[in-house]
Amino acid sequence: MTRPSVLILWPLVLAGSMFIGCRRHPASSGGASGSTARPVNVIVGKLEPRVFEERLEVQGTVKAVRYANIAARIPGTLDELPVAEGDAVRPGQILFQTERINLENTVEVQRQELAVARASVTEAEAGVRQKLAASEKAALDAARFRKLYENDRAVTRDAFERMESARKQAEAGVDYAKALVTLAKAREAQATSALKIALKRLADSRVSAPFSGRIVRKFREKGEFAGAGTAVVRLEALDDIEVSFFVDAAQYSRVMPDETRAVVSAAGRRIAEAPVSWRAPVVDPATRTFEVKVRLAATGALVPGMLCDVRLILASHQGMGLPRRAIRQRAGAETVFAVDGAVARAVSVHTGLTTGEMIEIADPEKLAGKQIVIEGQTFLEDGGAVRIVGNGRPARPQKDALRATTPEGRSTPR
Repeated sequence: MTRPSVLILWPLVLAGSMFIGCRRHPASSGGASGSTARPVNVIVGKLEPRVFEERLEVQGTVKAVRYANIAARIPGTLDELPVAEGDAVRPGQILFQTERINLENTVEVQRQELAVARASVTEAEAGVRQKLAASEKAALDAARFRKLYENDRAVTRDAFERMESARKQAEAGVDYAKALVTLAKAREAQATSALKIALKRLADSRVSAPFSGRIVRKFREKGEFAGAGTAVVRLEALDDIEVSFFVDAAQYSRVMPDETRAVVSAAGRRIAEAPVSWRAPVVDPATRTFEVKVRLAATGALVPGMLCDVRLILASHQGMGLPRRAIRQRAGAETVFAVDGAVARAVSVHTGLTTGEMIEIADPEKLAGKQIVIEGQTFLEDGGAVRIVGNGRPARPQKDALRATTPEGRSTPR
């Protein structure tokens, strides 16, 4: 008995529900057609003058303009290395020295060699004077024997010839003594040159700072061997720095030294703005980039080796703009909504450069003097009703004021 009664009741329930649905549907549709869509809450603003910039964001490395890896000129053991990493040095200050004792001994030996050479010159010059005196005596004796032989035949011919030979030998002795003087002077000059070379090597063993700066690195320690050309310390002038970075080759003609400006930042903080100081004369064929440098005055905020952000300003001009969030894509075109009374009118626009939160409007005459929706246009269509609840460009939307209302009347937070 129970099962047939349930089967009889089901058709009655279905019929009742269909009757109720039919009764409600006309009322619902009639109510919608007779009602008006609720206005959308919006925040508005106007075109604002701004400087718009075409920028190129890159990363750069801070470097010292003047730096040097200072190497040993004379190979040998580092006898002196009085500087430490971080030390400030002045021009001409001794940084290190190699082979000091050996080179000083060599200089002393060469000094003595020069002294001997000079004494030899003195000795040779004295010999010349001695030979001249002997030559003069031989000449007088030869003249006297000539008279005795030729006039009185008081001496034999052999004695006369012997005296003539003695005179000639005395003259040759003078020439020989003069030659010894020339040789002694040549040896003196040789010893002088050897002393100069020894002094020069001693001076080269003492390496001094070519400019003022700080020792940023030591490659060797005292007592170690340093070959000629081997870097011992690195010196950098920290009061004169530059930022080096690389830019795509396509921008080569747009980056001009002394004209293109760059803004340098580090750790999210703006440090300085300066013009480009140098542009590489060629593009690297391997990377298709070129190096750019911006010279900066040292402020302590940047030190060599740091990574920083660089914003190259390729172009800059004055224009009229709106917040970027005011622009919407509608039907494939960039569109803004201008408030006309209590309704919003869609206006297609052309945009230009973007700087920060602002975007340039290339045809500002379309929006001159009009209030533009900058918040709340998510559900807007051309001709839609709006209610202005705020003006300006708030940093963050106000949740209570920006509760957008859909055309169906549902309130939805933006």
